[in-house]
Amino acid sequence: MLLSFPGGLDQSCPGVQWADWLELCLLFTPSETLSRDDMREALELYIPEEEQLDFVVEEAFAEIRRRQTLLRELYPVQHQSTHLAKLHSSANSTSFSFLLAVSVQGFYEQTSPRGAAWHEPARLFEYVVTAALRRYLNGKAIRIGTPREAPVPSDFAECLRYMGRETAELARGPLNPSVGEGDEKCDVVAWAPFRDGKAGQVVVLAQCGIGDGWKGKLEHLSDTVWQQQFDWHAPPVRAFAFPYLLDEDPAEWRYISTRGGIPFDRIRISSLVRDSDFDGPIVTRIQQWCEDFARKLPYAD
Repeated sequence: MLLSFPGGLDQSCPGVQWADWLELCLLFTPSETLSRDDMREALELYIPEEEQLDFVVEEAFAEIRRRQTLLRELYPVQHQSTHLAKLHSSANSTSFSFLLAVSVQGFYEQTSPRGAAWHEPARLFEYVVTAALRRYLNGKAIRIGTPREAPVPSDFAECLRYMGRETAELARGPLNPSVGEGDEKCDVVAWAPFRDGKAGQVVVLAQCGIGDGWKGKLEHLSDTVWQQQFDWHAPPVRAFAFPYLLDEDPAEWRYISTRGGIPFDRIRISSLVRDSDFDGPIVTRIQQWCEDFARKLPYAD
């Protein structure tokens, strides 16, 4: 069972996007397998040139194989020579399926969010990134993005003091006196504490972006501002998290790293996060969002 042809894709799109569509067709439909012939039949009306159609199919399957190699047992799809097989449904691969769904919302008019519809997936993505950074550092992490949720205080000045108590770093207070319940463009703070509990440790300040204009946020998190809001014993490191996968372009990866800090894309996040990393209420919210998303997906005729 295949989903409708994504309106924004064509033969010029990279294999990364076609692989996303294949994952979507497997994880968010009842289908257990998807063959190369299935994909060919679905696309031949839209990509009539035989040679170009073969190229698209091969690129997509090659990208699936690359993801399986990188994620191994954490990847919910198995690549075979002639077909793909679903190892886990979206309900049994919650974080992976959520990251996929967030990144492909724009494939269909029915799933493309508007206005306030961005709020919940953005918050949930920040929780997923929090779990990823916690595992990456083998340390601790908290979500501090707006709107904050208990136990993190909503008032930014109180939030900084809360961060100070948790990290053992000395909070000075907001640089911007009118910041109120804002977050100064930092969505997650993570750190790798020592057993002595003292300041002077690896601290990561991360910003997250899930909308189409996510690249425009790469430099929103200011080193200058955050260096004045804490008396850091060692300067923090910036990171930027996004649910998309990029073409294998070293220049673009370097550009994102230079402007945004350590990049956390969907592969990096998926390689770190386990569904067991989330408490019950967050898992329920992620699953509910995925179920709502799945109901909007259009099937092929």
